[in-house]
Amino acid sequence: MKKTSFMLTAWVTCCLPLVAKADIPPAPNLFRASPAQYDFRIAEVRGDYGQDFQFQYDNFGCLLRQVGLSEDGVEIEQNVYTYDANHYLKQHEECVGLKDDGTPVVDLRQIYTRDANGYIIGYNRWKRRAQEETDYEMIEDIRGSYTYNDKQQPTHAVYMYYDGEKEEWYEGLVVDLTYTEDGKLESQTKTVNNALFEKEELTYNEQGKIIGLTLTKPGANDVVWMYTYNAAGDITQSGRPGYYFTYSYYEDKTLDKTFIPRKNIVDKTLFGLRNAITWYAAPTENSYVHAIRQEDTTGAGMVYEPIDKTSIDNVMLGNKADRDALVVEGSWLRIKLGASEVGSTLRIFDLSGRCVKMQQVDKAIERIDLTTLPSGNYIVKIAQHQAKIVR
Repeated sequence: MKKTSFMLTAWVTCCLPLVAKADIPPAPNLFRASPAQYDFRIAEVRGDYGQDFQFQYDNFGCLLRQVGLSEDGVEIEQNVYTYDANHYLKQHEECVGLKDDGTPVVDLRQIYTRDANGYIIGYNRWKRRAQEETDYEMIEDIRGSYTYNDKQQPTHAVYMYYDGEKEEWYEGLVVDLTYTEDGKLESQTKTVNNALFEKEELTYNEQGKIIGLTLTKPGANDVVWMYTYNAAGDITQSGRPGYYFTYSYYEDKTLDKTFIPRKNIVDKTLFGLRNAITWYAAPTENSYVHAIRQEDTTGAGMVYEPIDKTSIDNVMLGNKADRDALVVEGSWLRIKLGASEVGSTLRIFDLSGRCVKMQQVDKAIERIDLTTLPSGNYIVKIAQHQAKIVR
């Protein structure tokens, strides 16, 4: 691979004299379940290779955490997301386990630099060195830069890699993307030292949906992923020989009104279009009409929740432990208990002191639907924790 010193790309905007430059639209926000755009959002994934996941949001609809749970409901891993003032993702951390002080162990950190319109122009990846179990030091190992055409479609990416032994950055992958005349992604080509590393090509049907993805690598047979659709425009089967998946859908939820986190330009160019999927080989775009209910060969299911557009507010009482234990997320109350508190009874009281809801909580993390409560003020209590909520 070609050695070079790393230089930040200078971004210069040019235009011809006397030609007006069109306003650049804001970048799509791939991690925000905005009530102005969506009616539903992903809440849980159940039975994903034996593991369940829960999704937690802030008051702006930004995805805050994706939590992986063991069979008995104990949190074993999490993805943590941080946003800028415009609600665009700026950092993503993958965490597994806890340090002795109770803080999460960060295995991977991804940082995104964006332009004024929210488009990703820079990327930095940090990995945990982990030379021993208690080694938590993070080392930066990848840097990326991205170029767009006049339609704000990404056309070029360059990835620099860090050589720890020589303490030098070197140019690794160079990625070029091409588009059809009507603007659909057509191919992605990766080169190393000007030699082909791999190429992915997409084909579409008359409805503009992806029906094939061909991977070409020097010295290897082509690999083809195929996608079959039903009359409603939903994928019935996707994958490649020996690795096919089939799906069932929610007929009352369409994909354009149902939020799921989508893959960005880093995911596509660094890890490949074949890995830019929503779930079990289903492409993230140009692929299906309704929201997936289940992947049928594994039985893994996706659960969505309505986005509350009347804005339930919560006022936390007590110390930080109370604020972490009881959190309102949209129309749901998220409960996070310590090991000794599992099995406690949740009670919700109106302001007259009448208990309007009671439920035993047998998991360390549980979610309670608040839409069953009439509008009003309530006090929530469980174990030693309490919160005031306004419905």
